[in-house]
Amino acid sequence: METDKEVILFEGIPHPVKCDKIRYYEDRRFTSRLMPKVEVPALDIKGTGIMESKAIAASALTAMVIAGFSQAAARYPQGESVANNAPANMVSAARMVRPMSAEAASQKMLAYITGLTSRSDLSVASIEQAMGVVLEMQDGIAGYQSADVGGGWIYFVKFIQETRAVKRGVAFEFYNRDRSADIGAVCALPIESYRATLRASGYEEDEQRGELGEHLSSLYFKNDIVLSIETQESYIGGKAVTCVRSMRTNN
Repeated sequence: METDKEVILFEGIPHPVKCDKIRYYEDRRFTSRLMPKVEVPALDIKGTGIMESKAIAASALTAMVIAGFSQAAARYPQGESVANNAPANMVSAARMVRPMSAEAASQKMLAYITGLTSRSDLSVASIEQAMGVVLEMQDGIAGYQSADVGGGWIYFVKFIQETRAVKRGVAFEFYNRDRSADIGAVCALPIESYRATLRASGYEEDEQRGELGEHLSSLYFKNDIVLSIETQESYIGGKAVTCVRSMRTNN
């Protein structure tokens, strides 16, 4: 049997089932969610006493935990220029004094996606120009992380470099450390706005709905581009609204 297949036994099924293995390190739905690694500087503890060493070790552990959570925190203080913090060779023409609002970021990414004709149009430079941000390269993924844009929500913009296992792609996603947070705080463009705009630009739609008829996700196709949109429900003004949580290209 092939290495990417397996046979499972499951309660309620009277026979073995041969199925495909899920390889998270090859599956675009997982690799596109990778975030840049956090660099934790080494500490020099030579010459310190026992208590000092313990204090340094505790500080180092705290720093590592904070660094891990910092993926969901602001990269630049509000009011500070991105360009001033970026390496000289990564400063784009666009300079942001304050992070873009959720609505502005959503509109810019939607405009970028609708303007694509094929995956070959995807590049770090084109994303930076369209979004007005600077992407930092880490392990084959160039990414940007915004500051808080409301209610603890931030957004990620990512460019995924093409490899033998992963096709070139782009991802845009809202994230909140509080899993119970209401996405209504960043629901600037409901799903219907995305759907209408994408269809008008030549994308074909394959919509996925739940048992109650609620919108779960959508796939959009245009030439060699496969785009997925994930949603989350919210209540705005007493009405149920389907908000876009993420938008990314698939393998």
